[in-house]
Amino acid sequence: MFRRIWKKLLLILLVLLVLLVERQLKLKLGVRVRGYYRKDGTYVGSYYRTPPNSPFFHWFLLNLTK
Repeated sequence: MFRRIWKKLLLILLVLLVLLVERQLKLKLGVRVRGYYRKDGTYVGSYYRTPPNSPFFHWFLLNLTK
């Protein structure tokens, strides 16, 4: 009985940890910009941009495309 409760609790904690780490990585690696329409009617798809005042991540993302 205690074993089943312990396993469920451990699984819940593991899922919460994974979600927290994923969220932190997204915050550090970039900010998602939603797609939008320009004044001339063209659609700009969603993309990620680097966080403001973050020269390291700007350099890192630029070098990923080379």
